[in-house]
Amino acid sequence: MSTPTSADQSKKLNEADGKMEPATLPKAKTRWRTLLSQLLQAFFGAVFGFVAITVLIRSGMQLAPIGTNKISILLCLLLSAVLAFPIQLIAHELGHALAGRMMGGYLLRFVIGPWRGSRFRSGFRWRRVRALQGIGGFVQTLMPADGRFQQAMIAMLLGGPLANLLLAALSLVVIFYLPYWPFQIFASAIVLFGLLLGVVNLIPFRVAGFLTDGAQLLQLWTKPDALASALRTARIARASIDGLRPRELNDLDVAAFDPDQVTGMERFVALLVRASVAADRGLTAEARVFLERAVAEWDTWPDGFRQLLAISQATMSAEVDGDSVSARAWLAKAEGGLVEDFQLAWIEALIAQLEGRLSDRDRHLDELRRCLADTVYLGDARVYHEKLGALTSSRVSYSKAT
Repeated sequence: MSTPTSADQSKKLNEADGKMEPATLPKAKTRWRTLLSQLLQAFFGAVFGFVAITVLIRSGMQLAPIGTNKISILLCLLLSAVLAFPIQLIAHELGHALAGRMMGGYLLRFVIGPWRGSRFRSGFRWRRVRALQGIGGFVQTLMPADGRFQQAMIAMLLGGPLANLLLAALSLVVIFYLPYWPFQIFASAIVLFGLLLGVVNLIPFRVAGFLTDGAQLLQLWTKPDALASALRTARIARASIDGLRPRELNDLDVAAFDPDQVTGMERFVALLVRASVAADRGLTAEARVFLERAVAEWDTWPDGFRQLLAISQATMSAEVDGDSVSARAWLAKAEGGLVEDFQLAWIEALIAQLEGRLSDRDRHLDELRRCLADTVYLGDARVYHEKLGALTSSRVSYSKAT
């Protein structure tokens, strides 16, 4: 993949003050592309439903006793389809989470549609946010970054599909041994969606920017470089949990994250890791280069992860450029992403200060302190405590001078 030129990314250095021009906001996807994506999803869903019903009918299975009202059967079919898919989706993600926990993993997030559970020092908390586009659910588990890594990852990845297939197998028992027809229809839907999620997820391909479980398993088994990269990513991901800030990351691990040598999500991680390390070392211009390279490929990143990029750009606009308009625009693009509350509170405080809303600034700073006291990202907490101390000192110095 070619690297965009500096002109393409608006990365010219200002000769007068050495600052870099701020990144332009990425354009929103055109409406026709969004509509096409929705139509394709509806089409494939309709094809699956048609094939599933055809198989049931041709198998000779009697959906209900003779003489049963057809409207009742139709309503039962619709209700079963509506309920069975989220049940199997939850089973899939629970399978990943439980298998990961059994192998020594540390569960950080559990996402099902618009419901997102996140780990804090005070416990696991749920809230409703915008659902991620193209993704029904996912689990974020930090696996042990040592000699157990490969086996732990394989077990965690297999946990989701196996949970779907196990639930489907249990539903077959209901079909054959429970004579009440509504239960049999519902169990049939559980079986169908279990096969869909269980089998399809084991097929290697990419969806919505993510690799399926099967694609990740294939890489772990057949590509030593991919295994080494996944292990490095695990070490980087665990660093903040272990209390390390970006500039304290292993130099060899950081150097190995070369965005020019990788593609897909590995490239995204490489760009953001390089940017965060540079920013924590005070190398603002270098950090901006990596961020703008990531912005140039905005539409290629999965929903949820684009917002991590947006929050970094909002921070750059507020901290370095002093541009509240740009910061607010980037902050709006972070809505619904996998960002942390302390990041949002910090940027809101900076925007309020730039706009002269001092009471709002102090309120957001209080929220920041509460968030930092409860976050499990101890390394990031150190960074933000340092920022908070610097901001407080500058306010004290200004008040004394005036």
